[in-house]
Amino acid sequence: MNYKYHLDNQYLTDPVCYGDTELWQIGRLHCNPSSRIKAHIQKKELYELTLVRAGRGVIYTDGVPASVRAGDIYISFPQEIHEIATDRDELLQFDYFSFSTKNAELSADLVELSANNRYIKKRIFRSDSISDMVSMGISEISGKDKYTYRMMSDICEHIIITLIRCFDESRTTREKDGITDAGSLCYQAMSYIDSHLFSMRSLTEISDSLNYNYSYLSNLFGKTMGQRLVDYYRERKLQAAKRMLSEKGRSVTRVAEMLNYSSVYAFSRAFKAEYGISPNQYKKNMGGE
Repeated sequence: MNYKYHLDNQYLTDPVCYGDTELWQIGRLHCNPSSRIKAHIQKKELYELTLVRAGRGVIYTDGVPASVRAGDIYISFPQEIHEIATDRDELLQFDYFSFSTKNAELSADLVELSANNRYIKKRIFRSDSISDMVSMGISEISGKDKYTYRMMSDICEHIIITLIRCFDESRTTREKDGITDAGSLCYQAMSYIDSHLFSMRSLTEISDSLNYNYSYLSNLFGKTMGQRLVDYYRERKLQAAKRMLSEKGRSVTRVAEMLNYSSVYAFSRAFKAEYGISPNQYKKNMGGE
């Protein structure tokens, strides 16, 4: 292992309380290829998020494997045996966030979440918001000051509520006769894109999340919204690109990487086709250099 950071080196002993959240562990771990995180049992009422930042690996829950890659988030539930093995050829980098909550409403929702998602492959999801909040939490813990308690209380609650919402959104809402409300489904598709803009690599992730065939979802979106799903995704990416290009210190290459374009050339071509100006010139005009 190249680097390891734990919150006050505490693990499954005594949590640090931030508001209603009991924070047991938060940090970042870089593992060499073929490394293994020893199996450990999740404490009662303890949930853990594993956020893969780079590389590939396998997470085992009670001995059942689930392959994960960069951008994936995996949730482990209370009293499960949790273990991680890195890929044979790649460095695995991941963040972790272990928590319980004293909030009765959130606790009940988490219990329901765990009951509905025992199947291992349902544990894997993506959320830019949660990824950003965990990174912010690690940074906040690293440099404590008089505002740390307030910041961490908000960060932890934000993560838990977003987690619950992510799994709520993945459920399909159907009428009693089995016909899905088209507008509601299209809204869920748009919401997924807006929430996963920086982690999505394929539009099929939306259909997988909503448990629908991609062709069906794409055709329904076009008929209902008067716009192709792929065009909505493209527009949202380019709108985000404009915002980022106006910020100082963020290169065109970096923006292309963050939005998962295959190359800076592909990004520049898409940007110019949409706005009639190259991203470099736009950045210059906006004073973002």
